[in-house]
Amino acid sequence: MQIRFQRFRYSIFYILYSGWLRHLSPSWQFFFICLGLVIGIALGNFISPPLVYLYIGGWGLVIVAILCYRRHLLACFGSLVMLALIIGVARSEIFHNLSSSESINQLVGQKHLLQGQVVGVPARQNRSIRYDLKLDLVDEVISSASGRTIAVVARPFPEVMAGDRLKLTCEITADKNAAQPTVICLFPETIIQPHLSRNLVSILGVIKESYVRSLTRIMPEPAVGFVTGLLIGGRSGLNQEWRDALNITGTAHLVALSGFNVTIIASFLLIVLKTITAPRRWRTVIVGAILFLFVTMVGAEASIVRAAIMGMLVVIANQSGRASSSRNALMLAAVVMLLIEPTLLVQDIGFQLSFLATLGMLYLYPLLNRLAQRWPNLLGFKAALLMAVSAEIFVTPLILYYFGRLSLVAPAVNMLVVPPIAFIMFFGFLGGLVGLIVTPLGQIIGFSGWVGAIYVLKVIDIASRLPVASVEMSISLWFLVVYYLILGGWLVWYNYNVRFLFPRVAIGNSQSNKSR
Repeated sequence: MQIRFQRFRYSIFYILYSGWLRHLSPSWQFFFICLGLVIGIALGNFISPPLVYLYIGGWGLVIVAILCYRRHLLACFGSLVMLALIIGVARSEIFHNLSSSESINQLVGQKHLLQGQVVGVPARQNRSIRYDLKLDLVDEVISSASGRTIAVVARPFPEVMAGDRLKLTCEITADKNAAQPTVICLFPETIIQPHLSRNLVSILGVIKESYVRSLTRIMPEPAVGFVTGLLIGGRSGLNQEWRDALNITGTAHLVALSGFNVTIIASFLLIVLKTITAPRRWRTVIVGAILFLFVTMVGAEASIVRAAIMGMLVVIANQSGRASSSRNALMLAAVVMLLIEPTLLVQDIGFQLSFLATLGMLYLYPLLNRLAQRWPNLLGFKAALLMAVSAEIFVTPLILYYFGRLSLVAPAVNMLVVPPIAFIMFFGFLGGLVGLIVTPLGQIIGFSGWVGAIYVLKVIDIASRLPVASVEMSISLWFLVVYYLILGGWLVWYNYNVRFLFPRVAIGNSQSNKSR
């Protein structure tokens, strides 16, 4: 025990005082700089330092980094990480200054004439349509609310598409059902469309609507609602009973467009491009362009953009011949999304759950897989179970904190339903595509996807009806913090010791020990 402690102490000493950055790969340097940005954005949601101080401090760190370059690598790298942290705080502060809710909240409780442009793809439901309107004028004049976005829930007619410029009259109310404070215009009295835009977004919206109608022709309910959620995200195609069943069994993530879903789509595109012998250097460009159009079509929400970034980075790693750096892919996705909207980190529950689940699958799954390496992996069920358990261990405390309900059947249900998801997506997508041209042929191709969807829904339905499927349970914020500190500390101790983080140092130490 004493010898092992001396080796560990020697390794730490060597790392800190003998040019340890030479043994830190560019991949890890990129990770720590991005981590500084994320921490800075997180701090910016709670503190509000004057921007002039951040500006002066940032330039001071730039000067330190330049002076220390090639002489004091530790000071240079530390300056870059601190600079990233300051940039994160500054970005968060600028965002909060520009998006103060006072300008939009002053409209609540009054009737106004609003004029603006529809942004994003409208979400259609049975008897209504919801879309976001970016305000240009309020009561025919430019106001402090101009440039802000307000949610509108209207009747399905007249038809509204992304890019349309509208003029409508309604009473502004607070949206109490939203995850974060916002205002909403419910069923405006009049809608005037002075200018109809048919740009790329609206054209893709038409394609999306046509594709969804094709799916409804080749599959009956409720399978079509489930397959639609797998392919383009969202649970609007499922009734409230099925939504509750998904929540009870911990499978709501299946119909949220995630990195897993996008990676399946990207992999399918790569297979097609390889089949038609497309040049290797063009495959990544073509897949990237298609994913961009796909994200634009289904609505560039935070979760969808994050999923597309993850899927695209996996494609790039695959085409470059390198092993996919999931750690940096996840960190880059976080940085891009948080730079666009810094409040996601503290206000978007979906953002938090998605990243925690991904962290669990990245870092806890390999550990569990090593412990269970003697288990038989029949039809991929072992991998599905371990992936589900890894994700549940990371997200369950946060779910308890926010929702106060624990799903007892989630690991088992996910083990049973996750393996056929790729199969369902493939035949569902292909059947819907062919159904746009020949409906009967689309029904034949989509039949396999329908069978898989029925199996998944049956498992979810049976599990949700069990008397012990879920129980009410809540935890405090302090318990949540302590839990993640213990979990993170244990993973760092187990997985990211000196021998893993700095393999060259470890190899050198082991060789010197052998020579002794």
